[in-house]
Amino acid sequence: MSPSYADTVKLVEDNYFHWEFNMRMKLSRKGLLAHIIKPEFDALSDRSTVQ
Repeated sequence: MSPSYADTVKLVEDNYFHWEFNMRMKLSRKGLLAHIIKPEFDALSDRSTVQ
């Protein structure tokens, strides 16, 4: 199996956005996207500030 064009292109700053988007889509299709997404901080659930 030969590598696709996308796999052979160097990862440079110009195409980083496209690479990141493609990797997120691949993980999403496999059901693994939730493993890398950080949950948003919810100020209401932070019990350390409640006095």
